[in-house]
Amino acid sequence: MAEIVHPFYESHRGAMEAAMRHRLDLAEAMLCERAHLSNIDGIRQEVMDEFEIVLTQMPYVGGAASRMSDFFMRLMGFMAISRVLRRHGVSLSVIGEIERETYKAQLRSGTSRLGASIHVV
Repeated sequence: MAEIVHPFYESHRGAMEAAMRHRLDLAEAMLCERAHLSNIDGIRQEVMDEFEIVLTQMPYVGGAASRMSDFFMRLMGFMAISRVLRRHGVSLSVIGEIERETYKAQLRSGTSRLGASIHVV
């Protein structure tokens, strides 16, 4: 049975996937150095595949009318990366470090606000 993605998340899929790819770009050096992973292209694909799964599991929290939507949309990426890294045996402390540093870098780059395209009607 095909999993269903809520229409709100589906309408923002492109932006969320672009943010995931950007986050993975920012994390690449840390994935090699701190997590000791070498097949970064494979990790990228696994994370994007996991993102598809997380997308179907995320509850709808009100869309543009809810300030939580941006948070949940960002959370999906953290969940996907964390799940994949755990499957590869990366410790929780290293995952947390990679996620924090990547998020800080994303904030500095000005591309962290996924919900910027959400407009209240």
